[in-house]
Amino acid sequence: MTAYQTVVVGTDGSDSSLRAVDRAGQIAAGANARPIVTTAYFPQSEDARAADVLKDEGYKMSGNAPIYAILREAKDR
Repeated sequence: MTAYQTVVVGTDGSDSSLRAVDRAGQIAAGANARPIVTTAYFPQSEDARAADVLKDEGYKMSGNAPIYAILREAKDR
């Protein structure tokens, strides 16, 4: 197996992404590689603009694992 110099993993804070972060850390440690954890988000300044564009069609979901809230909301509809 080729030794990694850098291991990059993305996370959204969900349980599954945190497991991916743990696994990436194990891989990086085993290869003596540099781990990089990344995330992406819209700045809060974009929230107001998005809400204005979406009007009643926009819903804000937040928390450590927003996918679970989104799935609950979809199920309740």
